[in-house]
Amino acid sequence: MRPPILRPALFLFLFLATCPADAGFKEGVTAFRLGDYAAALREFRPLAEKGVAEAQFNLGVMYRQGLGVKEDPAEALRWYRKAAERGHAKAQLNLGTLYARGLGAKEDPAEAFKWHRRAAEQGLAPAQRLVGEAYAAGKGAPRDLILAHAWLSLAQKKGEPGVSELLREVAARLSPSELWEAQRLAESWEPKRPDAIPARP
Repeated sequence: MRPPILRPALFLFLFLATCPADAGFKEGVTAFRLGDYAAALREFRPLAEKGVAEAQFNLGVMYRQGLGVKEDPAEALRWYRKAAERGHAKAQLNLGTLYARGLGAKEDPAEAFKWHRRAAEQGLAPAQRLVGEAYAAGKGAPRDLILAHAWLSLAQKKGEPGVSELLREVAARLSPSELWEAQRLAESWEPKRPDAIPARP
């Protein structure tokens, strides 16, 4: 089976988080949407420094894209990490992708997998696809076609593009009992539970 390709879709979440009610956050979002990135930065940075994960994520987006600041993958990685450590799923996805591509830090497939898996466990379909691809290729995690199938199935159910072909390839390599186990794991999965699909013994 050919190794899966990590597609450019991994920066799917380069849009702003918009939910906190903190003073200044809505103003920052409004400024960003109007293209006033300097004003957005002034609103987001104090909140990010106070530990507001959504603001930290937004700074990561701005540094990754060079919006109102010089493009700086290392600084994007720093802010994504802060948000990711607070459980922000989209930050976890983007942080993993920076490690997968060697942007802002040395390429590190294991670190990429760790963060992609955390995002996948919260239910993000792009992260579930990436985790499935990693298990299928044995990149960043031990090769495990049962777990690959389980995660890819979850991503496919959410309509994630680019999953069906690899899922068929993986299924063709599984015995009937292995396929049953993969389906059982996917069906028993619940979001936001650490290690909802455990590593098999």
